[in-house]
Amino acid sequence: MSTGQGLPGPARVTGGRPELGDRGEIMASRDRQVRKAATAFAVAAFLTLIFTLAAATAAQAASGDVLWTRAYQPKGYSLISNEHLARGPGGDIWIAGSGEHGVGDAEYVVARIRSSGARRWVLALDTGLHQDQYLSDVAVDRFGNAVVTGYISRKVGMNLWYTAKIGPTGKVRWRRKLTPAGDKMLVTANGVAVDRGGNVYVAGSIVRSGHSGDAALVKYSPRGTLLWRRYINGTANTRDEATDVVVDASGRVFVAASVSYSDSSSDIVAARYTRGGRRVWVSRWNGPSATSSDHATALAVSKAGIAVGGIAAQFSPLERGATVVWGLDGATKWGDPLTSIGNVWNLAVAINGSGAVAAAGKVFAPTIQSHFTRYTSTGAFDFWRNETGSANDGGCNAVRITSGGVVFAVGYLWETDGLSTYVAGCDGGAYDWFIAWRGSSSLRCTGEDLIVSSQSLYVAGTIGGRMSLQKVAR
Repeated sequence: MSTGQGLPGPARVTGGRPELGDRGEIMASRDRQVRKAATAFAVAAFLTLIFTLAAATAAQAASGDVLWTRAYQPKGYSLISNEHLARGPGGDIWIAGSGEHGVGDAEYVVARIRSSGARRWVLALDTGLHQDQYLSDVAVDRFGNAVVTGYISRKVGMNLWYTAKIGPTGKVRWRRKLTPAGDKMLVTANGVAVDRGGNVYVAGSIVRSGHSGDAALVKYSPRGTLLWRRYINGTANTRDEATDVVVDASGRVFVAASVSYSDSSSDIVAARYTRGGRRVWVSRWNGPSATSSDHATALAVSKAGIAVGGIAAQFSPLERGATVVWGLDGATKWGDPLTSIGNVWNLAVAINGSGAVAAAGKVFAPTIQSHFTRYTSTGAFDFWRNETGSANDGGCNAVRITSGGVVFAVGYLWETDGLSTYVAGCDGGAYDWFIAWRGSSSLRCTGEDLIVSSQSLYVAGTIGGRMSLQKVAR
């Protein structure tokens, strides 16, 4: 049987032993295999060395060191703002915000970024309607699909609840607009979450006939089919609003909301739903007094409970930064209106698995300042940190707390020559580290959101109007 020119044939066996010529071929073949194995070993050793050196370099970086900075911008867009972050499969990061594309024409802008900072893709969701889109939140499912939500401002008093799903490669899979009856009312979408099956949950406010506005929770299927709507309507029948939604690993759906129970007051509310839309419980906290106007602004969930940040006694002469914690069963654990510090808004909150809580936002007296606080699992006030720029203004937009209780915060400071981003790590009354990127009148920098990993932080914000991401050593 012919084996073809240049190709060694099978070894011929005589008396159970190879012939001499075939033995040479076998030895040559073995030699090639040995050289191949040696080459593979050398390559593996080289890669191991590279990875070891990279790990050593990362390990040598001091806490707070900026490892890299990247900016992402679709062509023709400017002044990206209100950035949010989410992490998905393979450690990739999704960053989303609102970008201006001419006067009265802003669109959602979404980017998928490798953990190295390299861009996979950047997408602008241009509706072609020349209407402003205001992005509120982004979530990523385990399949690598991103979901963004917010609203389209058509004209004064007329908004559309606008949610879109984007596939792993940057292709828009579906867009959904939710409009109240008569198309004459105000709606806002504030938060989005996904479950393990890829279902989408959106929280916000919807004005229904005869209602000034109800806190709303909407569920879409992975294909974008509207499955159900659920509402929380206070007895005052005035404006109620859901601030955020979280779906935990067990599929429990939690919502934070502001709900009015009298014409002059509202309460901070938390609720739990099943994936089928059945409300399991709803619990309220009425702040410093039964008549105060209290508003939820942020939601976080861990195995230790549900934390909601907000504003107590809003619109009163002395507004308070509210932090409330419930158990997963809906029982109130504790609530603090932060009476020891002047006028405060809590705009972000985090809770770790032990129940320790971090809250952050703005202080308005005597100057406008960024602030963040830490509480023990029983609600005892632990520490407070504040910071302001040279122009006496600042704010904290996002906060995280680790299992060990270390607090990381990101925000902005107004300097006399522009805006600066700041990032801080703190495990007590003093900063462990604090860094800031100073901008200028033409190069504004703001910090909007952050993700905490085992060795680093990823910080989303704006640099000179461009959507940015920084990696900072932890």
